[in-house]
Amino acid sequence: FGGDAGAGDDGAIVDVSVVIPAYNEENNIGRQIRAVSEVLDSECRRRGPAGSSSSARVASYEIICVNDCSSDGTSLELAEAGAEVPRLRVLEHRANAGQTAALRTGLSRSRGKVVVTMDGDYQNDPADIPLLLGKLQQGNEQMQ
Repeated sequence: FGGDAGAGDDGAIVDVSVVIPAYNEENNIGRQIRAVSEVLDSECRRRGPAGSSSSARVASYEIICVNDCSSDGTSLELAEAGAEVPRLRVLEHRANAGQTAALRTGLSRSRGKVVVTMDGDYQNDPADIPLLLGKLQQGNEQMQ
């Protein structure tokens, strides 16, 4: 396991962590990270007054991308995305360990109350994240 670049790891809990394992995703990963950031930034802006039941479910978030020792331009794409997306944390595997190991690495370093996983090939639509969070919130409200 290699280093952790990007957003400071001050240990603060965030509302949502998005964990993305990546292996040779130079054509997808930068675009995906930017899209996830746009969706979650929008959720943060929608946040209403404290205690408001209509407020957005996200006040803070992080995106964790685990580069599983890619041999293409994934590292460069992640560096470029990191310059634009301050909430991105990039973790690097020194050797290719596979998707499950990359997920385990990202999950073990996540600080979110809720963790969302997405594939690095942009097969999952970031616009689904607020829908998932809404369903979780509805479930929690029904249990109270």
